[in-house]
Amino acid sequence: MSVIPLKSLKSSAYQISPASHIGDAISASGLGVERIPRKKIHCVLPSSPWLADSKTNIPLGVLYIAGLLRAEGHEVVVTSMLDKRYEGNIHLPDEVMDADVHMFGFCTPQFGESLELAAYIKDRAPQALVVAGGPHPSYEPAEVKAAVRQAAYHVKGSLRERRDYSKGLDNRPLFDTVIVMEGERATLQMLTDWHHGRLQPFYYGDKQDAMDLDAIPFPAWDLLPDDHIFNDGIAVMKKPYRESHKRPGSYPVMSMIGTRGCPYKCIYCSTPWIGQKPRYRSPANQIAEMQAIFDLGVRQIKWQDDTYTLHRTKLRELAEAIHAEFGDSFASRVHTRVNTMDDHIAHSLHLMNCKVTCFGIESGSQRVLDANMKGTTTEQNTRAIKVAKEHGFFTVAFLVAGLAGETVETAQETMDWLEEVRPYLDSCNLAVGIPYPGSRFWTHPVESQIEIVDYNYDNQWIVGFSARDEIIVRPYGVTYDEMFKIKENLFNHLVALGYAKAEWDEDVRIRKQQAQAEDAGVLKTWTYANAAEERYGSAPGGISYAGH
Repeated sequence: MSVIPLKSLKSSAYQISPASHIGDAISASGLGVERIPRKKIHCVLPSSPWLADSKTNIPLGVLYIAGLLRAEGHEVVVTSMLDKRYEGNIHLPDEVMDADVHMFGFCTPQFGESLELAAYIKDRAPQALVVAGGPHPSYEPAEVKAAVRQAAYHVKGSLRERRDYSKGLDNRPLFDTVIVMEGERATLQMLTDWHHGRLQPFYYGDKQDAMDLDAIPFPAWDLLPDDHIFNDGIAVMKKPYRESHKRPGSYPVMSMIGTRGCPYKCIYCSTPWIGQKPRYRSPANQIAEMQAIFDLGVRQIKWQDDTYTLHRTKLRELAEAIHAEFGDSFASRVHTRVNTMDDHIAHSLHLMNCKVTCFGIESGSQRVLDANMKGTTTEQNTRAIKVAKEHGFFTVAFLVAGLAGETVETAQETMDWLEEVRPYLDSCNLAVGIPYPGSRFWTHPVESQIEIVDYNYDNQWIVGFSARDEIIVRPYGVTYDEMFKIKENLFNHLVALGYAKAEWDEDVRIRKQQAQAEDAGVLKTWTYANAAEERYGSAPGGISYAGH
């Protein structure tokens, strides 16, 4: 493990928050990593209650750590609260409370609940080691390490200033140590130091110490409850493509990731903080994990890579190897960027039985794309959607209302773009602009030309509900009232186009709004629908009841 001075971090791609004063270095003990005596280790997945289906969006980080620790000889148990929300009504059974180590992995909107769970454990097992890792601890390590018990872990409504979690009911930190960045090697170093009585407050997963991706054990999927494995995969895959041989009538989906890193620098995204240079798993390693997933009874894969089609040569090599091994015995879905999509890429995806292609469109306005350093054009947006549809894929666009540079005019450009691509676009997800810790929005809001108007972490889930009046950021080009109107107009436009998803709002309201739009003649009946049905096997549009 390296001792990395903060000044070198600040001069690199990493975006440490100005509020994160964690000393002169993110320190390590100097001890070499060693295998310590067997311990019982409890890995915790806090809830994701605002996701449409949290069981098809299971975080991989904690499961990778669980798999690694089990390979190191430890007894590992996993508690998943993904589909729950406790808020003062926590109960953890004795079989996890007697663990020697409790490890949390959480993102920013899960911070309050993670503190609540950590306090519960500290009160009942004060001798146990409690560890924080994952996205938010990596972006705000000092905040996480200093956090203490709170009178209230959740706040209703908005916060105009950052909350100080170091002030509370006492001055005892809830987390004994924090894992920053990639967790595998850092976790082994942390356990070594703890065993020798030399635990450090922070462990930094430096890129130069990152493990070879092929050397990392597969995620410990088998430690999850059955209903997490045999989930509602149709919501993700849009159709029942591959039935489970172990659960007839079930079409579950499981996530995989074949790369780490992203070379792009979108200012609203925290990924550039984690590292620019992509790293790739070998085809043989990914095939082995796929086989392990298939053995569990799952034959649908959701590739979670930030940009799955980034390297066309590596993608074709992987696709040919997977096709030779599994043929058409499974189905898959990918997320990618529009500037990497063409006929060659589409053919590779066909070899991997891809059925659904998801694109980070973000906006139909070139001004907004440029302001956020997206590195794409509206022409590429349109071309990628068309190419994907011409190759028979179900197409999904991810849009964001209120990014840097957004105005009433740019929002209208996005609505016009949606009209243009309506014959080729099957589904659309709408989010609101969020200043995720680690992003330039968070660390440099003025430079990014946005105002952070809500610092309540509980509100940092991605889906924008039109019936809720919250916004998280205000682009400099609009007033507060205009930003609310932009959000409402975009939502209603998606309703009129048939893209609205019921989980974005109350089912009754969506159905009523759909009916009103149809009666008013706003919800158009597209003349190409029958042709699309014949050509691609499904007509575009319609209401989707899952947020994927």
